[in-house]
Amino acid sequence: MKNLFLVSSASMAVTSSIPATTFTSISTARLVELAKNNNVVEYNISGMSGKKEFPVRTTDYGVVNNHQPIDFNYSEHANTWDSFVNKYPKFKFTKLMIKTYIAGNQDGFDLSNIPFNTADFKLQMKNGQFIIKRTIAKNQTDFVRLTVVGLLKEALGQIKFYVQYDLNISQQYGAPYPFYSSVAETIQFFAD
Repeated sequence: MKNLFLVSSASMAVTSSIPATTFTSISTARLVELAKNNNVVEYNISGMSGKKEFPVRTTDYGVVNNHQPIDFNYSEHANTWDSFVNKYPKFKFTKLMIKTYIAGNQDGFDLSNIPFNTADFKLQMKNGQFIIKRTIAKNQTDFVRLTVVGLLKEALGQIKFYVQYDLNISQQYGAPYPFYSSVAETIQFFAD
């Protein structure tokens, strides 16, 4: 029958190289049906939600969640990456919303319930990482960029998840100024 794998998540952001045809919603009822008929595993990565406020000029980059990615050990559910992909060929975020703010310029996205191909962690990898989605807000030379990243580490049997932020603020904004926020709840790996 069908397989469902649930990973509890929290927050992330990024620009997608995934074809638009991939972006069709999967109903919650369908996922509940899959969960009833199969093994469900939950993994909490809710620490990736966060926001950053900067009252003064700054240039900074890092990873939400105290500069630490969240490690998911897929090797606990399959012997190899290929067998994991065969067992759970799709994944989606049950809730993943990212926003950037800068001087009246806002950008963001909601990836909730949009299915992706699990194989893309490897197939869409560039410079060692799979950029799921990216967003940026700009004001003259100032910018705030958020990227949702999945990093496949086959040798470790892991996928590292994180939201990376890059910002350059040269102007003085009101204190405290919310430059970004990210919220996510779960990641689900499943078979169609």
